[in-house]
Amino acid sequence: MTNQTVLVLVLSFAGVWALQMWAGGMQARRFMRAVRAIRATGRTAIGSAGGRIGGRVFVALATDPAGRVVAATRLSGRTVFAQPRPVPDVVGHELADLRERDDTPLDQAVAEAAGFLLDGTPADQDATSAAG
Repeated sequence: MTNQTVLVLVLSFAGVWALQMWAGGMQARRFMRAVRAIRATGRTAIGSAGGRIGGRVFVALATDPAGRVVAATRLSGRTVFAQPRPVPDVVGHELADLRERDDTPLDQAVAEAAGFLLDGTPADQDATSAAG
């Protein structure tokens, strides 16, 4: 390979990387805009679950003073094109009930957010381990 070919390859990879970083930032802004919208309805926390292979799931829950979920939104997917979506099946449930869910990455993210809202710790930790 010539020096010019190597330079073109390096610049191409840098351009694609920069584009991916920009698209990821736009995705984060869209999710945080959705979180701000539900934050107006009550106390809010965000939970996450999943991994690189299956994709990550982020869930934001908002609760009323009695501890019932009044709004929920999620962001899940493997690409930067994922959009925030409502999670209507958790609305109306009590946080203590949601903290026990762990079947899917969505359930795990809901449980983590519920744990933060209940006592400031994620669902898989107790208060002593979070205090450190």
